[in-house]
Amino acid sequence: MGTLAGNVCNASPAADGALGLVAQDSIIHIAGSKGTRDVPITEFFTGPGAIVLEKDEIVTGFTVPIMDKDTGYHFISIGRMALDISTISIAVTVTKKDGKVAKATVALGSVAPTPLRLPEVEAFLKGKSLSDDVIWEAAEMVSNGIKPITDVRASAEYRKEAAKGMAMEAIKLAWTKEAQQ
Repeated sequence: MGTLAGNVCNASPAADGALGLVAQDSIIHIAGSKGTRDVPITEFFTGPGAIVLEKDEIVTGFTVPIMDKDTGYHFISIGRMALDISTISIAVTVTKKDGKVAKATVALGSVAPTPLRLPEVEAFLKGKSLSDDVIWEAAEMVSNGIKPITDVRASAEYRKEAAKGMAMEAIKLAWTKEAQQ
């Protein structure tokens, strides 16, 4: 079917594998004729179908941080059927400490030229206890923080509305579950 490296190197804004790596602050390991280098996943994509790899380089692996027992993760994809491309996807991690968000990551696919992190939403969530009102406000920020296009899979308006509902669900589920150890 494919590999994670192939999914990432394809640099599709809809790549589900890339989105999970972005949400977890992963590092990509690269080797070439000039040696090796490590690149944060958030710096790997330069545009749709464009990455930082030189012609003589390959991806040799990934470092994905291990989530601790206080971190929950949730991924949702709409429009994904077997090998179909996601119409929109979201990956969220939430780390809890003393009943509040110690750290959150919010990443979306198919809403920008590259997988998109929303640091303003992550900063908003930090330090808060996640009530329904806080989750609703964060979801509104997600919808307002994306600039999707209209294409054959969905309109920009649909993606903005879907992002809001998906964000509410993903944030709530990441908050209420613990990482598998």
